Amino acid sequence: MADFKNQKERLLLFLKHKGLKNAVFEKMMGLSNGYINSMRKGLGYDKLEQISISFPELNIGWLLTGEGSMLKDENSNLRSTLVPTLETRINVSQQEKAVPYYMYKDLQEENRKLEREIGRLENELDNLKKQQQESPTTNSSSHAETAPKKRSSSRISGSSAQTDALTIK
Repeated sequence: MADFKNQKERLLLFLKHKGLKNAVFEKMMGLSNGYINSMRKGLGYDKLEQISISFPELNIGWLLTGEGSMLKDENSNLRSTLVPTLETRINVSQQEKAVPYYMYKDLQEENRKLEREIGRLENELDNLKKQQQESPTTNSSSHAETAPKKRSSSRISGSSAQTDALTIK
């Protein structure tokens, strides 16, 4: 049997053998239109399971690896080729699923921290606004006490002996 480059080519060969068009197969499997043509990687476990159930004559080991014959024969030991391959695919698939899950959990935790920080800052802002509203009446007298007095008229008239000084009550 010829060595095929990938699962997509082997799947297309099987569909040709069955006389099925891509669109018909995609509809049977509940796949989106154009799924087969846009395949970049191998089939996932769930899709392999669907194909195996719908086409029991297909040698899934062949579909995955290209080894053996396309169709099952009664004497082949499917289990010896299929199980290790599927176990490897399942383990890789679970690891691939774990990465987005942990990224999601990290983002959730970061969002919770940011929400707490926003709440803290909003409270601080509210407190500052309250202080500002209260302060113009209480602090106006303290500003007046430290304000410099007007210069004396003698200084304006030319007397250089007088010095300016702040008067604090």
